[in-house]
Amino acid sequence: QYIDKSTPEGQKAYEEAAPDYVVVATPAWTHISLANKWLARGKPPKSVFLEKPADSSEEAVQQALEKLNAFDKRVMAMDHYRPKSALSIATVDEIETFLGGRVATFEYYLLEDRSGSDPLNSAPNVRDGAIEGEDRVAVMREGVALDLLSHMLALIDYFGTVATIRPVKVWAGRYMGVDGNPTKVTEVPAETFFASEFIFKDRHGDLVQGKAAVGKGIRGVRSLSKEYDHNAKLLELTGINGKKVRLDLRRVGPGHSE
Repeated sequence: QYIDKSTPEGQKAYEEAAPDYVVVATPAWTHISLANKWLARGKPPKSVFLEKPADSSEEAVQQALEKLNAFDKRVMAMDHYRPKSALSIATVDEIETFLGGRVATFEYYLLEDRSGSDPLNSAPNVRDGAIEGEDRVAVMREGVALDLLSHMLALIDYFGTVATIRPVKVWAGRYMGVDGNPTKVTEVPAETFFASEFIFKDRHGDLVQGKAAVGKGIRGVRSLSKEYDHNAKLLELTGINGKKVRLDLRRVGPGHSE
C-alpha cells in the first residue's frame, strides 16, 4: 500500500501504520533518526533494516548502539551488493581453489558516468558531463566514499575480515567540466571521486593487497576493456597463481553476475 505523506490524510495513515518490518532507504544522514522514530512507536516493528551506511554521523550510530543489546535484531544493516554478487560459501571456496588456494589482490571499482554521453543512462534532463541533473547534489553531500565505498565491505566479508582493513593510500577529488565548461566544478560539495590502496587479512589470516576506486560523474576504466569505458562496477580477484576472476556488478550488460 502506497501512502502519500504530502496530504493530511496520508500523514495520518503513515503515523498509524504498524508494519512488522521497516526498510530505511533514505539519504544516509536520516537513517538513525528514522529508526529511532519507528522504535519509539506504540507498536514498533519487529526489525528496522538500514541500507548502508548505517548513518553519515558516527556519533548517531554510536548513540544508537548504546541503546541496543548485543545481536539486537530490532535494528539491522543491509547491503544490496551481497545478493548482487550472487556468491555463496561454496562459490567462494571454488574461486579460492581456482586462484591457487587464496586471493592475492582484491580490486573493486564502482564508477558511474551519469552524463549525457553515457549509453546506459536514460535519466531525463541530463546535463553534459554532470550528475546534477539527477538531483543527486543533496543525496551526495556526504561524498562518494561514504555512499559507495561501503559496498566493498559486503564483498570483502566473503573473502576476509572487515575489521582487519588498514588503509595505505587515499586519493579524493571533485570533477570539473560541467555543462561543457572545462573549469566549472560540480555543485556536489564533497568528493565525487575516491580511491584507496589498503590491506586486509583473508579467511586464513594471510594479507591481501586491495585497491578501490569509486566515483560519480566520471568515466569508467578504459584499461579494463572498452565496455567499461563509461561504467565500471566490478570486483576483480587475482590469485597467488596469477589467475583472475572478475565479477560484473552492473544491472545490465554482458557477464552480469546475477
